[in-house]
Amino acid sequence: VSLFPISACAKNTEGIAIQVNKEIITIEDYEREFEVYKNLYERQYGEDALSQEGINGKTIAQELRDNIVSKLVTEVIIEKESRDKGFEITEEELQESIDEYKESIGGEEKYLEFLDDNSLTEEYFRENIRKTLLLEKHKENIMKDFEITEDEAIKYFNTNKESIVEIRASHILFSNEDDAKRVREQLINGEDFEELAKLESLDSVSAINGGDLGYFSRGSRIPEFEEKAFKLETGEISDVLKTEVGYHIILVKDKKEDYKELEDKTISMIKEQKYIEYLDSLRENAKITVYI
Repeated sequence: VSLFPISACAKNTEGIAIQVNKEIITIEDYEREFEVYKNLYERQYGEDALSQEGINGKTIAQELRDNIVSKLVTEVIIEKESRDKGFEITEEELQESIDEYKESIGGEEKYLEFLDDNSLTEEYFRENIRKTLLLEKHKENIMKDFEITEDEAIKYFNTNKESIVEIRASHILFSNEDDAKRVREQLINGEDFEELAKLESLDSVSAINGGDLGYFSRGSRIPEFEEKAFKLETGEISDVLKTEVGYHIILVKDKKEDYKELEDKTISMIKEQKYIEYLDSLRENAKITVYI
């Protein structure tokens, strides 16, 4: 859904999909973007995915159209302001980011397979990475100028404490309840949680770290898992918990609940919110006309 006022479905100007002030987004640009996300949806949810009903009575295709319009408009606005403020992505920065991505997925051959599997051209991928990097640079440069007072931060923390506090938890994951109960009994009898996680857990990513999931806040885990974990005291071992992925035993290792422990996080959250408001103001002050 568009987050800014637009003149929707205006009389078509040939070849133009969207106009943002004096900047033009062509129908070709819009259709290329739509095709990329259409392919992603269909590969993930099936070939009839876009004909399914979404929210507000719209089809997924209509929702996708709205989201792409929003994305393209935001990119144009950020491009324009970045030029005005002197932010840019150098060729060296772009190539470094692409090289890092190639390395992360296994090298040049895997990179070319990724492009082919997703029907992407290298030119499109490079431009998409450049836009992402520019958004990050724009955000970083705008946010660093936001000044947050201590009173403002403390008030925000107290109002939003439930979503800010963090716990550090470990878990052991099982495919069946009997194994989970057996291992929980071993833990109650004093056996080491980390060692049993390495031996027994089906979650191979956390198992190598003794089941450690690190610090996390509410809204980042499976709801039932999260609800149970945040109710535990530090050092407490949970009962066996069933979720959609299996059976868990949870151990809470630490909690961050005080403002001073979470001051940096709180300030970052306020700045994120202010940045969203800043982008909203740019959109509100732009003349946006959609011709498609």
